[in-house]
Amino acid sequence: MSGMVDDYLNGINVPNIARSHNRSTQTVYNTLKRFGVSPNRGGSNHVLDYNQSFLNDKRRNFLDGLILSDGHLAQRGCNAQLEIGQQFQDCRDYFIAPFMEYQSVLSRYKNAYRAITKCHPDFTQQRDRWYRDRKIIPSDLVLTPVLCLVWYLGDGNLKRSKSVRLATCGFAESEVRRMCTQLGELGITSNRQSDNTIYVTVSGTKKFFDFIAPAIHEFGVPKCYNYKFRVDYV
Repeated sequence: MSGMVDDYLNGINVPNIARSHNRSTQTVYNTLKRFGVSPNRGGSNHVLDYNQSFLNDKRRNFLDGLILSDGHLAQRGCNAQLEIGQQFQDCRDYFIAPFMEYQSVLSRYKNAYRAITKCHPDFTQQRDRWYRDRKIIPSDLVLTPVLCLVWYLGDGNLKRSKSVRLATCGFAESEVRRMCTQLGELGITSNRQSDNTIYVTVSGTKKFFDFIAPAIHEFGVPKCYNYKFRVDYV
């Protein structure tokens, strides 16, 4: 039955799902509801404009932080969509909030909270930056407070040694070293570890939190990530 949910989240309408799965439309609606998806029975009067870009600089910075960590851009036909999966609902809602203009669909499947946007050329262009035969770190990536906040929330943690560690093990060694260089240019001392993660020094950690402070003030931090900012650690 979860195949119906996947079809709906990938933009297939309910009547076509019913036909392809040889089920009634009511069965499809009931299945979507059981999996925590709220389909629009009447259909949306708003058609997503493929000729308009919704990706301003702030949204692009937020998206870069997402893809650098836990987000994924999936190619679906001629365009791509943003996909997010989180253990906690407030984390999922936080990460998808800047992209609701892309008619994002929110759902819960088993123990995961999911969000999937509709396909759009904005995401196709960004996927071209981020993916080859694997996910890469684009050469034009610039670290900003917004990007670093989202990156840290998704793939960072605060060690008891009062230092930040960023999980970058899925990227090439040269790309991780480039990130360390960029952090250094911001006055944030760090180094690449043998497991290809980034260790930010204790002094660099203080500067890292100072750097992302404006983004925290603007976007806040969901409760599910409060532990990453424990005052007794910093």
